[in-house]
Amino acid sequence: MTTTTAANPAASAYRAYREALVAAPTYTDPRLTSAANGEERGKLIRTARATLAAAIPAVPQRTVTRADVLASRAPRTADEVAVQSREREKVAELLAAGRQFEDIVSEASDVRVAALIDRLEITAATDPAEAAEHEELLFGRLVALGAQDAITAATEESETAATAAWHDVLTEALESGEVSVGTRTAVYHADPEGYGQAFDAGDTPVDWATVNRIAPREVTA
Repeated sequence: MTTTTAANPAASAYRAYREALVAAPTYTDPRLTSAANGEERGKLIRTARATLAAAIPAVPQRTVTRADVLASRAPRTADEVAVQSREREKVAELLAAGRQFEDIVSEASDVRVAALIDRLEITAATDPAEAAEHEELLFGRLVALGAQDAITAATEESETAATAAWHDVLTEALESGEVSVGTRTAVYHADPEGYGQAFDAGDTPVDWATVNRIAPREVTA
């Protein structure tokens, strides 16, 4: 017995949008004049955009976000500032002695984690990729330590990741045409089956210049 994977609505909407935009620029009805065919092509493109817009899932609502969790670890008193400063000094010494950051975090107390979270903004200013990696490690450590707000945020992220990723995919597709690598990566991890339904390296590319000439995008204030 063959098992058929159910079509993902967002993935189907994305594919239908792309296919419509690939076909629209060359649409020709031999019964119509050249001008009328041009009008029909514009209608096809505008209809495809409207259909995609209607398919964009709502942004998932969460009771607590990762950003909330990280922000709550900021020091609030002079004593906390001093303690976190000393923790960062210790970490710097450990790094200088050859310890790896991920190993330090895997054994870190909640106080040390908070101290390192407080430095993420500075790291991001010089190395955004490293800051993102460190954030993931530190957030994960909070979950491992049993911090309830971090556990709640992680659970809600997991439960809403696919919806959030598809929201971003369809929004980017509608607003700019192509979907960024970062957004495609997010949906690949959150919904690999849906990703496979939506994206195919062999797909015919959309002629965006022609599509936007036929039906210019509306500029919103």
